[in-house]
Amino acid sequence: MKVESQWRRRRRRKRRKRRKRRRRRRRRRRRRRRRRRRRRRRRRRRRRRRRRRRRRRRKKGRRKRRKRKGRRKTR
Repeated sequence: MKVESQWRRRRRRKRRKRRKRRRRRRRRRRRRRRRRRRRRRRRRRRRRRRRRRRRRRRKKGRRKRRKRKGRRKTR
């Protein structure tokens, strides 16, 4: 019978033996740490504030000063 022969074939398959690997345990040495007290330094960030200048009304007859167009300083 066909069914039986197939079943037999399946059974005949060799099983591979699995080798058990021994796991080595690593021992961890514990180091004692001395605790140091740390002083926290606070860093202050300086923010540059742009001041808005109020325009003053000038009396008529005075000449306007021309702004010089220079190179801007890069940060």
